[in-house]
Amino acid sequence: MTEIRSRIEGHLNRTELKYDGLLTSKEDIVFPKSNKQPLFEAMVCVDNKLLYATKKSAGNQREVVQLILQSDGVRLKCIEEHVMLSCDEDWGKVHSMCINGDCLFLSNQRGISKMDLTTRQQSLILDAPNDPRKLTKFGQ
Repeated sequence: MTEIRSRIEGHLNRTELKYDGLLTSKEDIVFPKSNKQPLFEAMVCVDNKLLYATKKSAGNQREVVQLILQSDGVRLKCIEEHVMLSCDEDWGKVHSMCINGDCLFLSNQRGISKMDLTTRQQSLILDAPNDPRKLTKFGQ
């Protein structure tokens, strides 16, 4: 048992040394190409290897991205990033996201949008301009 523990600790120490020069926190996902985690507005985790997120891109556009992750026992590393959808600037900030089946639902300043993850087609399913976070008030 002591030998197994020693090997595991050795592996973790060697793995942590690989990240010494990074400018990111231990809690951040490692992006090998940029060496910096982008600022995500909203995220939804599908499982321990798949994540969807929204982030600002060039100008005022936003992107819905799919992140394929890999763990080495110390940190999560993004091994692939795919842009699933580029959003118009009138979407504004994405407040929240959730997944149901093959669909991703996003709450933004236009209302609630639905994106089919297999076809990548999106549609506005609830038009609520101004502030969709106030669609329902809880506790009243």
